[in-house]
Amino acid sequence: MTEPAAKMRDHYLIVVLWGRRYRNYFTDQCLPSLCTPGNAPRDGFKSKIFVACPTLDWQVMKCCYPFNIAELAGYEIEHYEIEAPAEDVLTERVKHATKAHAALTQLAFEHEAVVTILTPDMVLSDGAMQWARGKIEGGAHLALAPAMRFAAEPFLSVYRSNDARDLVAAAIISKHSEMERYAW
Repeated sequence: MTEPAAKMRDHYLIVVLWGRRYRNYFTDQCLPSLCTPGNAPRDGFKSKIFVACPTLDWQVMKCCYPFNIAELAGYEIEHYEIEAPAEDVLTERVKHATKAHAALTQLAFEHEAVVTILTPDMVLSDGAMQWARGKIEGGAHLALAPAMRFAAEPFLSVYRSNDARDLVAAAIISKHSEMERYAW
């Protein structure tokens, strides 16, 4: 469903993470992929990345080179304080992340912003954010895009660029065990 865009709406990108493993995924994979020419914000289009994480993770990430590049590319990056979950059990981690996603989505709603939920290990092809912004500018209320899971080791061994064709080539040999199980 679309309607003419009356005004340019802010774009909030939300990621929830804690711990060195996911912090490194975010700074080494997701954040650089957001800074490619087809993903960096354009003039007149405000994009904010909200990082929900413990203070220690935030302090470490703020000093990382990809954080500086993201700011130079035009992203505003803000911290949303959370604690790491008390229990390292999958259901508790999911509940914990869901609370942070809900709080930041509510904030975006209050600011009449559009939301994109990211995962720390997500890699976007160059142009993915440009596509999303085109949908926003066109007045779309909702745009869904699949996010396939891959096995990290084979994927990272052949990952060369954020070009869509390179990512597809890397994905073909990097099926996650869940996809293999269901013969996808």
